[in-house]
Amino acid sequence: MNNNPDKPREFDAVLGGETHPASGVVLGGIAGVKNRLKSGIFEVQTTALSDALNYGDAGLDLVIDALQDDSDEIQQIAVELLQETEGNA
Repeated sequence: MNNNPDKPREFDAVLGGETHPASGVVLGGIAGVKNRLKSGIFEVQTTALSDALNYGDAGLDLVIDALQDDSDEIQQIAVELLQETEGNA
């Protein structure tokens, strides 16, 4: 049995390190979205962009910021998400 409260157990959610799962649940609200956008992993970033729209103006700002991303693909996804958002307004 693990008696160290600082050490994660088998089913604990852990935030930290530089690796991000390509799929699965990532906790952390808008802060988690920002963290995933910085991951450098395309699939994680695209999911984070979509998730950002669930956080109102703060999330919308993240998608707008992605228009300046170094990756043309991320920029294109941001454009598409903003177009979809505009169509739903």
